[in-house]
Amino acid sequence: MTGSPAPSRFVRRHLGQAFGAALFLFGGLAFLVIGVTTAIEERRYAREGQVAEARIVRKTEYWYTYTDYLGRTHEGATGSISRAEAAGWKPGDSGAIRYDRKRPAESIWLGRA
Repeated sequence: MTGSPAPSRFVRRHLGQAFGAALFLFGGLAFLVIGVTTAIEERRYAREGQVAEARIVRKTEYWYTYTDYLGRTHEGATGSISRAEAAGWKPGDSGAIRYDRKRPAESIWLGRA
């Protein structure tokens, strides 16, 4: 026999399965990292965050404004909330947020004060 050997049937047959498994593994790892990062951030806000009153300014997008401990005004968004919860809010209503004292422009929505 001369030249390079042809890939075995086993390799050809299972290459697609191996690629799919690797894709599934790395995709799962990405979601795990995102979930852990989000959980760490939420715990940090719960532990170190400053609670402040926020006022709904646009209901269609659920944006709010708040004032930090230095008197500066910031704007934030509620993120995804249910339609039932959103129905209970109108522009001008006040709710609670928690912001990071080290980075006051970063906040999370808590809901009713």
